[in-house]
Amino acid sequence: MNKDDRFERFLNAARRGAPKGSPELRTGFATRVAARWASRGTSPDGLIVWERLTRWGLAAGMAVCFAILLASSDSLKPSSNPSALEVFAGLVDEDLL
Repeated sequence: MNKDDRFERFLNAARRGAPKGSPELRTGFATRVAARWASRGTSPDGLIVWERLTRWGLAAGMAVCFAILLASSDSLKPSSNPSALEVFAGLVDEDLL
C-alpha cells in the first residue's frame, strides 16, 4: 500500500463522520450580533477614552523620538572626544585632555 492510498483512506474515513451539507450558523445569529452592537450606543465610556488618548500619545511620542533621531544623526557617529562618563570613570589618560 502506498502513501497516497493510506491518505485517501484517511480522508474517506473523515468524510464519513462529517455531517452532510455545509455547516451553517443558527437562524438569527447575525441579527442578534448586529442588535447587540447597535444597543451599545455611540457614547464612549471611560476605557475607550483612555485607549484613544494613550494611542495618540504613543503615536506622538514615537514621532518626537523619530524627529530627535533625525535631528541628532550627526552625534551618533563615533568621535575622538571622550565622553564625560569616561573622564569621570578614569578611563581616559589625563595627557590626552
